[in-house]
Amino acid sequence: MNDWQGPATLSARWHSLSRLYSFVAFMMVAFCPLALLSRRPLELVIVLLIGARILYLTGKHFSQSAAAAMVGAIGEDDVAATLSKLPQSWKIERNVLLEGGGDVDFLLTSPENDIFLIDAKAHTGTVLFDGVRLFRRVAGRQKPFEKDFLSKVKQQAVLIRTARKLPYVTTILVFTRADVQIPSAEIGHVRVLALKQLLSYLQSTKSAVKPKLVVRNHLRLIAAEKPPFDIRRLSEAEQIKSLAKSAGVVPLDRSYSIRLHDCWSCSNRIFVLDWPHHKKWDKRLPPQPVPSTLKLRISHVTGDQHWANTCFICGQTQGDFYVFEEESPFRWFSTKKELLKNSG
Repeated sequence: MNDWQGPATLSARWHSLSRLYSFVAFMMVAFCPLALLSRRPLELVIVLLIGARILYLTGKHFSQSAAAAMVGAIGEDDVAATLSKLPQSWKIERNVLLEGGGDVDFLLTSPENDIFLIDAKAHTGTVLFDGVRLFRRVAGRQKPFEKDFLSKVKQQAVLIRTARKLPYVTTILVFTRADVQIPSAEIGHVRVLALKQLLSYLQSTKSAVKPKLVVRNHLRLIAAEKPPFDIRRLSEAEQIKSLAKSAGVVPLDRSYSIRLHDCWSCSNRIFVLDWPHHKKWDKRLPPQPVPSTLKLRISHVTGDQHWANTCFICGQTQGDFYVFEEESPFRWFSTKKELLKNSG
């Protein structure tokens, strides 16, 4: 299952099986004239025709399944196109396999480490809720869905929470080609949305507080999904360019200096920034536009808010010590930096 890529892969496999069964069924019918030359022609012809019929129906079933899987793949592609508009600081996993079978269409991690599970459906019509189950209205007629989508996506949320030791997962059911008319939009902790509502919902959801260990474990699991690549193999300039692009802070204003750094929390390779006249625990607004990795954070030393470097992967504050310590790589950045450090 290492080549699993969701319903598109499944559709291709089922389509191949459909063609194989149909071909064998055709060959069995083609051999019927030769069966007449056997000692028991009638019995052999009957066996061949029955076998051909069974294989034909099996191939037809695989063909229908392949068509249904392809519809699912189209729905996922629609969601993927929408999610591609999110900033690069979002982590997007597609077709995450679940223990015991099945997969999660999309698993998202926001820059604030909120986790979203998205299940995509490509049904048409208008989606409604009768207080118990979802159904749809097509051409004025009510049609029940073939499965209980709400129960299915809840089960996926439980499985992924257990596998990754997550405290909470926001569960979303997205209909890519249907209009959703549900007053509350949330049914039993499942958010039901139309595709056009997805992006605004993700970007407006407030961050929830999560234990550092949980976030760290989840990010490590995401990293384990792909073959490891040591960014340190690149030159310093290439590392900075790659990391800055991932964090969405390019191009930087000339007022900023950027240097490589290893996050104390998640141990990932990141960067920190400095700027002229920057003091330790500085409350003054940095040069605009302010990069997204610089945020107002409360210092445990002073108890006040100040502008601080943060990790664009796990979100943890990096503190000012790296910028102002004696061996700081930023010593060269400003001729007044040494005076500013001493007066910090």
